[in-house]
Amino acid sequence: SNGNLWDAFGCPETVAFVGGGGKTTLSFQILNEGAVAGRKALFTTTTKVRVPEIPHQIDVLVETTVLEEAVRLVGEAFEQGHQRVGLVTGRENSSHGLRAVGIPPLWIEFLCPHVADLCVVEADGSRMLPFKAPRPTEPVLPASLPTSAAVVAVVGLDALGVPLDEDHVCRAEIVIKVAQTTDKVTHVTPCIVGKVMGNRDLWCHQLSNPVPYHIVVNKVDCTSQIGLGREILVAIQQSGRGFASISLTGQTSAGRKLWEHVKT
Repeated sequence: SNGNLWDAFGCPETVAFVGGGGKTTLSFQILNEGAVAGRKALFTTTTKVRVPEIPHQIDVLVETTVLEEAVRLVGEAFEQGHQRVGLVTGRENSSHGLRAVGIPPLWIEFLCPHVADLCVVEADGSRMLPFKAPRPTEPVLPASLPTSAAVVAVVGLDALGVPLDEDHVCRAEIVIKVAQTTDKVTHVTPCIVGKVMGNRDLWCHQLSNPVPYHIVVNKVDCTSQIGLGREILVAIQQSGRGFASISLTGQTSAGRKLWEHVKT
């Protein structure tokens, strides 16, 4: 592959990131790839994220609680020549510092493809942890998400071997339930990751349309870690169903790398 993740996903108009393990980094990678391809690229969230940074993540940030104003201001920002526009409804202080407050999920269909050509959405929170399973109310996606979109679930390679408890895994009790592990399993294994990440229904239960579901094993940051990444990949292939692709990605000293991209 040429290492372009947006290409690997088939250039979807909306990319909704869910899970843990580096959603933000991947969100801005896709946003950049879209902008470089000449698309009007919009970043937003339906949860709470760190306030996007100008200029290195986005060019301009629109902040409003009114949909009509969001449509107008985002449109004007693109007309002024900005390629990467951020949209949030506000900011608030949290234990993780200043957070940007997201948009109602239903706004997405009014923004993309009408105002933006590409909309990248962080649609899930993981308390900065590398691995999670969603609650029934998560992720925060609109039921109407179209088939021109993609849901991308992320897990960090650094989840392997951590204790299977709430300090190390977000919603650990749901992970245990979904993976149907015995009490004897005390740490995260490739098999557990495979059962959670490979389960499309778990992550896309609220969608009415057959939106493609992709899985990214992130933080494979050097060649010596590809083997571990492949263990997760194989575990997903063994227990997963309904996914469109699995990718191994990471950050090397030479930049972002897409080590492997396996379509199903």
